[in-house]
Amino acid sequence: MRNSIQYFLICSIIIFSVVLSSCSSTSQSEDVNAISINNSANDEIVKMYQEVIDIKQKALEDEKLRINYGISGPSALVNLEMETAEARIELAQFQGDNEAVAAELEKIVEAIENIKQQHALELNAGQRPQSSLDDINLKLLEAKIRLAKAKLQ
Repeated sequence: MRNSIQYFLICSIIIFSVVLSSCSSTSQSEDVNAISINNSANDEIVKMYQEVIDIKQKALEDEKLRINYGISGPSALVNLEMETAEARIELAQFQGDNEAVAAELEKIVEAIENIKQQHALELNAGQRPQSSLDDINLKLLEAKIRLAKAKLQ
């Protein structure tokens, strides 16, 4: 009787070890599958961001042509440049690339500073109200804050 109890315990331990081993193997396999699915989803998101950037870049090039033909003005171009930079920022943030975020934010700050100079000239010439310059100053400060925060990360 004692031998049969020992035999039973040994068999139970072996069976438990086999079951535990297969569960661990299944868990590792599930982790690998989850990582693979996650990478695939990330690649798809990056691809969609890139499509958005490409479309905005095309619109930017089209706007440059309109300006060359005198159909449009530089303010529309600046707005498209900032929209394109914002799309690049979103992609860089998704990818965790803080340097790229900061680089694009620097472009936005520079663009807003150029708009501010233009608005200041138009304000001095009586073509713009003070409130338009106030709005630009607000956008400039917000962009500078975003840039400073990006550089801290």
